[in-house]
Amino acid sequence: IHFAIAELAARDLTKQVRQLSATGDSPEQAAAALQRAVDAVFRDVVHEMTERNADFDRDTSGRHAPERQQRWYDRVSRELAR
Repeated sequence: IHFAIAELAARDLTKQVRQLSATGDSPEQAAAALQRAVDAVFRDVVHEMTERNADFDRDTSGRHAPERQQRWYDRVSRELAR
C-alpha cells in the first residue's frame, strides 16, 4: 500500500508539472522560474504523500486489523485504476 501511495503521488506530480509554465525576461530567467515552480509542486506532493503514508501507518500498524488494511487497499486500488 505504501508503494501504491507513492505511485499515486508520482502521477499527481507528473500531472501538475505538465500544467506548469513560466516566463521571464530571458530564457534563463524563465527556466529558473519554472524550476522554482517544479520545486514547489514537488515539495507539496511529497508532503501530501508523507502525510498519507503516516495516516495509513496510524490506521493499520501495531494491531491486527485486516479490515482496515483492506479498506486502504480498496481505496488506493480504485485511485490507481483511474
